[in-house]
Amino acid sequence: MIVYLIRHAQSEANAKKGEHQQHVDPVSPLTDLGVQQAKELGAFLRSDVFDKIGSFTSVYMSPALRVQQTVEAVEVYPALSYIELMEQRPGLFEGLSLNQIYRDYPKEGALYAKYDNQKQKFYAPIPGGESQFDVYIRVQNWVRSILLPDRQHYGHIAIFSHGVVLGCLEAILTNTDPNKMNVRGYQRNASVRCFEQGTIKEIYNGII
Repeated sequence: MIVYLIRHAQSEANAKKGEHQQHVDPVSPLTDLGVQQAKELGAFLRSDVFDKIGSFTSVYMSPALRVQQTVEAVEVYPALSYIELMEQRPGLFEGLSLNQIYRDYPKEGALYAKYDNQKQKFYAPIPGGESQFDVYIRVQNWVRSILLPDRQHYGHIAIFSHGVVLGCLEAILTNTDPNKMNVRGYQRNASVRCFEQGTIKEIYNGII
């Protein structure tokens, strides 16, 4: 089984600065740059260099608008939508930069900062939302119930999703510490990482 982890193209939320501004509501659409990124991603997936778009045995995606628009621009069908592949829910911190969180919610912000300073951001609680650990458990259950049974096809599987979710998937597939996603960083918009024979490598960086 070969799995392609594909992040959606740039959304309006991504274009804003601030960590939790990137986790804005699921109806945040692609920017003009994002639309172009998605088209370039589709061109790569059809290119002689890659040439796998017609041979994906399964395509999974988050139901968020920015992911739907990326999949539509890439023109890969059919894609099965799973709510388990949605991005981390930011709860009280939705749409806020870290500075705004510390200003508007000092108690909650201080607790978040405490985890972050101890390099344990993965477990940092988000009031009314999800920690990255919560996302990891959600995604792990999806992998066990949906993705692993799909291994019978031993084909090329594409998953279109979000930064934190893809980081969790990478950790699950490679059996590595999921907290390390905060060290190595999330995938770039419209980039592709390939999981094969126990290892992950970037095969398209999404930069245009």
